[in-house]
Amino acid sequence: MEKVDYHVLTVPPQAASVDGLVERGEDIDLAIMDVDKMAPKGEEILHSLHKSYPKVRLVFMSSEEGSGAEVGPAGHVRGYLRRPVRKAQLLGTVLAVMDAPTTLTAR
Repeated sequence: MEKVDYHVLTVPPQAASVDGLVERGEDIDLAIMDVDKMAPKGEEILHSLHKSYPKVRLVFMSSEEGSGAEVGPAGHVRGYLRRPVRKAQLLGTVLAVMDAPTTLTAR
């Protein structure tokens, strides 16, 4: 991702919140979260992320089949990747999510 000019922050799976990122003034537009590694603090991390960054876009990744959308705040989950993920697939998903509007509108 850095090769295509994205700034990447890695948060260890054991982190319970994004408070450290907020304190450092980090700006987050997109979070790619490994659903398999989020337990048992996954919901706490998602709520903290959503509270600090209300417009954040989420992409879930897992080794399991499914959408992962049931895990996150409604409207913020913009994509799902099933591991193993090829570089081209990851980049394509990120580009599609980042090119989409930041807010969802009702039809």
